[in-house]
Amino acid sequence: MRDPGYGRTLLVGAGGAALAAVAAVRDWARASGDAAGAPVAGLAPGGNVAPLALALSLVALAAWGAVLVLHGRVRRAVSALGLLASAGALSAALVGVGSATGTAAQAARDAGASAGSVSASLTAWSWMCALGAVLTTLAFALAVVWVGHWPQMSSRYDAPQAAPRPRALADAGESAASRDASGGPGAAGDEDRELWRALDRGHDPTA
Repeated sequence: MRDPGYGRTLLVGAGGAALAAVAAVRDWARASGDAAGAPVAGLAPGGNVAPLALALSLVALAAWGAVLVLHGRVRRAVSALGLLASAGALSAALVGVGSATGTAAQAARDAGASAGSVSASLTAWSWMCALGAVLTTLAFALAVVWVGHWPQMSSRYDAPQAAPRPRALADAGESAASRDASGGPGAAGDEDRELWRALDRGHDPTA
């Protein structure tokens, strides 16, 4: 199997998950009927007929964000998790498509429409949700296979760490402390400064 490419797979997968999430909150079916001569409508929102489709689509979308920044085996594990979430969203969408028209028709009857006058049909949003779930499922399947060959985000985006203290500076500090403790050049400099201060005050340090 040929590598489909990191950028292309990421774009298709994330786009499919976003499409499925947006479509999952739209009306999947509409129904119309007649109630004593007055028109009555009924709706079947995706959140009612396929509540898992939205939740799992959002999980898949978050997984693509994680794939973008993670490294190594964790990246492959997240891809596998995204594949499961995408497949679950697709299953939920297909089940919801099968029951959407019935839900919309029941909503119309609940609003007063007579049973014989009700007609219901699916909207494009139901199929858009299923299409988005298919795209992100296929993209995650490719990611599980090829993610080990894809480029990773540079380490400069990782959390900063404290820089180690240069050894030369540490040695210099230790040497200075040793000279001061042993009365070396640092101590001699202090004695010279005291002699000059005494001369400034008018005292003869040799007396």
